Amino acid sequence: MMIGDIEVVSGLSLMTAVTAHDHTMQAIAHISDQGVVFDSDLGNFKAGPIEVKNTDLDFQIFNKTIQKPAKFEISGKTKIKELV
Repeated sequence: MMIGDIEVVSGLSLMTAVTAHDHTMQAIAHISDQGVVFDSDLGNFKAGPIEVKNTDLDFQIFNKTIQKPAKFEISGKTKIKELV
């Protein structure tokens, strides 16, 4: 649908911030008749000897009629400490 020169997509967008164990994650979910898309900033976190920085989550699920594959991607900079 067009309003003036701006295309407006039907659907719903939700934004949230979740904090668990001093770690905050922000996510935006775009929901429409075509599917659901999550765009998230996972921030920086540590898991044992693994340190991950600037982490982003891209998760997309589409309606079967769209014929577009689902996508799940986590990207960021990873550093693994030397194990002695």
